[in-house]
Amino acid sequence: MTDMNACMTRLAALALLLGASALAGCHSYLLPADQRAMPHRSAPTRGGDRLEADEGRLSVRKSSIAEALDVVLVEDEGGVLVDACLRDKSAFEPGDRILLVKLELPDRRGALHRASAPTATAIPARDPSWIPVRKLEDLDGFQAIRDVVHLDFSVVREKHRVIVCAEPDFGPRQLPVAAAGGAGARELGVEVCAVSDWPESLLPAHAKRDDMLVVRVSRDSALGMAGLRPLDVIVAGTTHRLGSPGLKPGTKHELKVRKPDGRERVLRYEAPREPVELWVPFLLSVQWDDRRTHVGLGPLDVLFHGHRRSEYDPATDSYATASGWSLGTVVQRGVERDGSGSKGMFHVEPLTDDVRLGYFQEWADAK
Repeated sequence: MTDMNACMTRLAALALLLGASALAGCHSYLLPADQRAMPHRSAPTRGGDRLEADEGRLSVRKSSIAEALDVVLVEDEGGVLVDACLRDKSAFEPGDRILLVKLELPDRRGALHRASAPTATAIPARDPSWIPVRKLEDLDGFQAIRDVVHLDFSVVREKHRVIVCAEPDFGPRQLPVAAAGGAGARELGVEVCAVSDWPESLLPAHAKRDDMLVVRVSRDSALGMAGLRPLDVIVAGTTHRLGSPGLKPGTKHELKVRKPDGRERVLRYEAPREPVELWVPFLLSVQWDDRRTHVGLGPLDVLFHGHRRSEYDPATDSYATASGWSLGTVVQRGVERDGSGSKGMFHVEPLTDDVRLGYFQEWADAK
């Protein structure tokens, strides 16, 4: 009895959908291109900092505690020494030898204290919060703590033990971006800039002077689907292949790029095509663009249904593709592919067309 009730419920739902189709007409399965930028990325510079791209903005983040303190640190037989100060009114002085470091709470605002003797009691004996500094590596962990606002350093200055309170600045420094590539690049959903006049220390480690740096890539862009990502560089001599405004839809192009790890790739892509939408009531429905495809025969695709979609997944930095088809309401097949592999299903079962029902759910979401 339960199976009979379930069958009657499905038939009633199908009849309702058929009526809705006749009244509402054809609603598009296609969606506007997702123009949002691909997620934040970073790459090393020749000076050792981190270059970051986020929403079309470029910035440089200091990557070491010495840079954040604007000092030059050197390592010798006696430990770690302040060799030079890079800003005025620094709490350090050249020649300071760092012995210990302590992480302070964000609400503390300390000052420079001078002890009365080299072994003064300013630092309690065996205080575990003070970390010995014997080599530069002992300071490496602090650049990962972005919320640090105060560090106390126990240093030897002119034979006296001194506590220096310093504020490391790891905040990113914004870089001006002079857009290049013209309207052709923008039509392809890409923003690039020249690096020919950048200081040597800020130049991306994988870039050459004549290359173009990719600043932003739209998620549904043809080049994004081909593999282009922010902070890739377009190899000198191939930038013109970004094209000019009004590329003929569907024409094929190639672009040579270099990834932050130094690998070079040739990306193959097509100029965006105009969407195709054809609907003959109760007989035929065809919808197609660069990201979604749908073909149906009969009212609500009852005779044949097929669809395919591709969407960017920021969690895996890859495009997940799902496709499926069904014949009548009996035979159906579906396949999903993403960065981790693919999975599929095929079965014959009356009146439980998961492929078509899944499509109608996407159809409703598109509306």
